[in-house]
Amino acid sequence: MVWGDVSQHHQTELVVIAGNLNAMRYREDILLPHVVPFLQAHPDMTLQHDNATSHTARSVLDFLQDRNVSVLPWPAKSPDLNPIEYVWDLLDRRVRARAIPLRNVWELAGVLVEEWGNISQQEVQFVSIVESCVHTNMYTLSLLKINTVDSERTFHFLLSSGLMLTFLSDGPSNVTISGPGALEVGVKASFKCIAQCSPSCSYTWSVYGRTMHGSVVDITVNRHVATESFSCEAHNTITGKTATANETLSVTDSHWCGC
Repeated sequence: MVWGDVSQHHQTELVVIAGNLNAMRYREDILLPHVVPFLQAHPDMTLQHDNATSHTARSVLDFLQDRNVSVLPWPAKSPDLNPIEYVWDLLDRRVRARAIPLRNVWELAGVLVEEWGNISQQEVQFVSIVESCVHTNMYTLSLLKINTVDSERTFHFLLSSGLMLTFLSDGPSNVTISGPGALEVGVKASFKCIAQCSPSCSYTWSVYGRTMHGSVVDITVNRHVATESFSCEAHNTITGKTATANETLSVTDSHWCGC
């Protein structure tokens, strides 16, 4: 899933979390590193999150109380009352508008983070206030009126929410090495290792008996040989699986004389 907070004048970074968000992870991965520091920097704000079990667990309530975090009471079964839902809708429309299709959920997560960063505070204010006024009931209207009264009595709310993603781990498979079809002594050649892998694989090369890391390597043959062999191993740190591609190329030497 991904998680983010918005308010009338601020928004946090978008946080990507693999797997399910239980009370412990909400406390340790969201509240402690992100929400509490943000609220401490803006002590006039009140936290608003829905009644998900990870939000209402006793350990979370005690955690927030111990840190003097003010939480806005929220009615049950009312997700549409939260103005951040319209920010999620804006984010969804921006991701869907991309011309290049996404190949896996990890690419989706990266695009979500990028597009979240492209959403301006003016857009947050517009969709969270105007759209809420259009689509929700008087409870939200009264909430927004509280948020927009004269500056001396303004209440500020940090609207916290998450968007669920399904993270599938797969691969590596179809490992291939792309690059020149032959080598020449003294001339550098670049090769790239590619694999179908979710999340992205790490790559380890074996060249001249040496180990090299990264998806791209540069190879320079400095001796007269007929062929040169090398390999690339793709490793998925989530599945623990590996797959290898091997390459043997002919080598030419324009300065070699066999006489």
